[in-house]
Parts: sequence; structure tokens; C-alpha cells
Amino acid sequence: MSDYALATYNPVDVVIILERNGFSHIVTGVSEDQIVSIERTDAWNESVGAYGNTTRIYNPVWDKADITIPLQQTSESNDVLNALFHNDIRNISSENLFSITIKDNSGRSLHYGYEAYVARKPSATYGNGMNNREWMVRVNKLEDTLGGNSKMSQSTADEVVGFGGDPIAARWVRDA
Repeated sequence: MSDYALATYNPVDVVIILERNGFSHIVTGVSEDQIVSIERTDAWNESVGAYGNTTRIYNPVWDKADITIPLQQTSESNDVLNALFHNDIRNISSENLFSITIKDNSGRSLHYGYEAYVARKPSATYGNGMNNREWMVRVNKLEDTLGGNSKMSQSTADEVVGFGGDPIAARWVRDA
């Protein structure tokens, strides 16, 4: 029997939640082609000597991330991100940081950062069609799990734990 299972991904199940001072906002009106993009730096750099000896060097800020959220120009979430940005600029302080959660509810991926800020406002374009606003949120420390969207065999779930990962919830393991 094959060890592969049919996976299901539903883009509607990807949610982005912004939270600050007891308020929360679920981002709506994302672009047609992309919901969110998360870019990180390398955890390790390399130094190669003249004779080919290689040393890996740990990057202590590897868990910083730039999160791009492309919104349709008509999205009310533009107003929320704009307010977060302007409040931060007007009152320059770490008090203005917010948290961001990105969760694929049709799978096992989850991203969370509690020290986030809008690093760059998007450019504005107006035309005869829908245009996007690409907001860039920077997170000082992103904690995340990148997981799949299909059930897995018990042996794969055991391998995840054996490699140092967290146990896989029973609902994601076939015949569990």
C-alpha cells in the first residue's frame, strides 16, 4: 500500500490575525493571487577558508521575519494596518508593537510573532481594475511550525518525534 494520502488545502482557511491592547482584527480582502508571504533569514552562514575548510556560523537573529500581506485596495484591513503604522510613527515606542498569527486551518502550519510592526507602507496604484497594497510587517521573533495538510502514517508521526519535533495530533495520523 502506498504511504501517500490525498491532501486538502483550502485558501479560505488561511487566517491572519492582528492583536494589540485587547483588540483583534482578522485580515480580509487579500489579493487574488497571494494571501501572505513569510521570508526569513538563514539560520547558518558559512565561512570557507583558502584550503576549503568550512565552518558554519550560527545566526542568532534567524527567527526575524518579513511578512508581506497583499491586500486589495478596497480591503478594510488597509485601514487597520494604516492605523497601526501611523500610531507607531506618531508615538515611537515599543508600546505600539502588536502580535500577528497566521494559521492554515486546513493543515498543520502556524506562525506567531508577538513583537510585530508595520515596517513599510505600500505604494498606491489606481487604475481601471483592482490594484493591491502590499503591506510589509516585520516580526522580531517568529515562532512557527511548517506542517502538511494530509494525514500521515504512524511511522511518519514517530519519525517527526524521533527527529526532535512535537508529537502529531491523533486527528492527523491515519488509523490512530
